[in-house]
Amino acid sequence: AAVDGDLLCGLSSASVHALHILRECFGPAPSLIVDALLVHLATHHPVPSIDQYKELLPKRSGYEFDLVMQTRVMESPALLCVILHISTHRDQFLRCWQVMRSLLATCIG
Repeated sequence: AAVDGDLLCGLSSASVHALHILRECFGPAPSLIVDALLVHLATHHPVPSIDQYKELLPKRSGYEFDLVMQTRVMESPALLCVILHISTHRDQFLRCWQVMRSLLATCIG
């Protein structure tokens, strides 16, 4: 709950309200949230391989896929709250692995 509060503090009240509605309506069916998230984050840029990340890290990622993921989250900080909600559902969170790996690579550098 504290993490929710920390993430929500930078959002507008309308965004917070929308996230609460999202959680209430789709909480029992997180696959719908993941489907929508993955469609929203879809890009034509190739996903870097694990080997590419191993060569790159700990330097900052410059792969187009990673830059697009970072930009989308920066444009819509509420996505972090959506990811937080998804993270409580392991099977659905695993569907977002490429996105999470990308966000981690851009944060490490």
